[in-house]
Amino acid sequence: MSGSSSGIYPDCPPQGLSVDRSMPQPLRPPYQLNINPETLSERPALAAQIGIIAALWSRVEMWLGILLGDLLGAEARYGLAMHYAIVSTTARMDTIAAAATERIGRSALIEFESLLRTIRSRARERNAIVHSNWGISLKHPKAIVAVQTDNQVRFWHLPEMRRERSIEDPMRNEEWETLIWRELKPMAYHMADFEAIKNRLTEVDPDRGTAGAAF
Repeated sequence: MSGSSSGIYPDCPPQGLSVDRSMPQPLRPPYQLNINPETLSERPALAAQIGIIAALWSRVEMWLGILLGDLLGAEARYGLAMHYAIVSTTARMDTIAAAATERIGRSALIEFESLLRTIRSRARERNAIVHSNWGISLKHPKAIVAVQTDNQVRFWHLPEMRRERSIEDPMRNEEWETLIWRELKPMAYHMADFEAIKNRLTEVDPDRGTAGAAF
């Protein structure tokens, strides 16, 4: 974000600026990061939210498989078998959308397509959680830290990493933290972030949320 209070972190919101706490935010330096899943045992209440979100998404997937069977006029077990035979979430959504286009009326289809867009958004949130590398920051005790796998792999291979290990020309702490901010891009997940994500997932669970009519 331009106009940051810190010139070395141009995308970081200025200190004191209100941010949307319903979404995880980039972790602001200082760091003292340890991206190691075993460190999550030091933040057990936060770590448990990863498993809860994965379980909530499994319920959504179950209902999507049942829905596919309904759209095809088949028993639920056949819809589930077909649904889980499709590997990617995107392809699963596309299959359900194609079946719905042929099966339901136009007015209902508009509402159904809106629901599918919402579910796709929830899938992206879930994927960001279950496919990230996790750890903690000693400077941020009320959060756990997610790093996207591709960011971490690229980070390991940056030319600057050779200097980080150099004895003759070691990186200053400010340079190191700038590199982490720009390239590793750690994200902070607080309890409020997890609660908001769980609420959004619950809304697309027909047993618990507002999506029952569409299902």
